[in-house]
Amino acid sequence: MKKTTLVFLIVFSAFFGIETYAHGDEVKETKDTSMAKMEMPTTHLMCEDKMQMQTMDSFPNYHPLIAHFPIVLLIVAALLQLIGLFVFKKEMSWIVMGILLAGVITTFLATNVFHAHAKDLSEKVNEMFELHEKMAYLTLWTSLLALVAKIASHFFLLGKRWAEIVVTLLLFTSAITVSITGHHGAKLVYIEGVGPQGKCVEMHENHH
Repeated sequence: MKKTTLVFLIVFSAFFGIETYAHGDEVKETKDTSMAKMEMPTTHLMCEDKMQMQTMDSFPNYHPLIAHFPIVLLIVAALLQLIGLFVFKKEMSWIVMGILLAGVITTFLATNVFHAHAKDLSEKVNEMFELHEKMAYLTLWTSLLALVAKIASHFFLLGKRWAEIVVTLLLFTSAITVSITGHHGAKLVYIEGVGPQGKCVEMHENHH
């Protein structure tokens, strides 16, 4: 019971740590924005004329809703796999398989089902977009290989150390590629302005 509780705390801490790191800049930006609002006249809110009931169809593309899951899931899976090489091997193996399976599924959804199709991009931005796509598909394949290797190691090789090391290497490769993918995705959105309010992306109805 104590071992299970400790494993749960490790998993929770890993998720919380990744989420905090991933959204650290957003928290800072929110604070800066709040300070800026305090300095502005309070007689008018810039966005009040745009306030309306939001639905899922309000999003020009569903890609942003799913794309964050692989980033967290694959990085957490890699960290827990590394921990599992030394402690709680059996428990961690099951947890890593579950998280990795979710990571592969959400990666597939982000790259294929809810893929964001860009349009009207400049040559420079298009190169960045293509690199973003290449790294996303590389993430899909490396994470899928990691899942196959993990299943083979867990059920057939009974967690042999060399097999677990192979899984660890594959997982950290996918963690790196998904981080690079997310980095370029963030640059496309926050620097180049691709995506917000449907700018430079095809809308839902274009894929039906």
